[in-house]
Amino acid sequence: MASTEGQSNLTSEPIDDPKISCRSLTDEEQGVLLSHRTRLRDLVGDSAEPITASELDAAWSRWQSSASIQTNLDVSAFGIGLGDELVRLLGFTWQHCTDAYGDGLAVIALPGKADVTVYPEDFVSKRHERSEGAFFGEAIKQIGTTLSEMSDPTPVSRTPG
Repeated sequence: MASTEGQSNLTSEPIDDPKISCRSLTDEEQGVLLSHRTRLRDLVGDSAEPITASELDAAWSRWQSSASIQTNLDVSAFGIGLGDELVRLLGFTWQHCTDAYGDGLAVIALPGKADVTVYPEDFVSKRHERSEGAFFGEAIKQIGTTLSEMSDPTPVSRTPG
């Protein structure tokens, strides 16, 4: 599997599901990630590596109040930032996935177990369309909670009250 700029990745085989198929990124797709990361660095400003969820939230809020003429490029850059945080914090891995709605860059977790797939550019685009304020930190937290529940499906015993 291709590396994502020094970020840790899970080793995974392509997902083999009739509804979705994923594969490792090509060199060209790795270049797309790099290009979006460069744009995101411009949007975030001075920051140490990696760009954190709180920095994404702050940059998103500033960006929403600006009059950017590069909306699609910027939304994609924020999406890659979200994906990179899911990789860094929750062990997702970058893949190129195709489903019934199309194809694109995605991050996956729990391959072969739950096959959790997030299309970060689409995730951010939908929030942009709804003019949502800062959401990165909360979204990552919720995705992490969901992953924990899926990776440890131990039933909770309940005592009748």
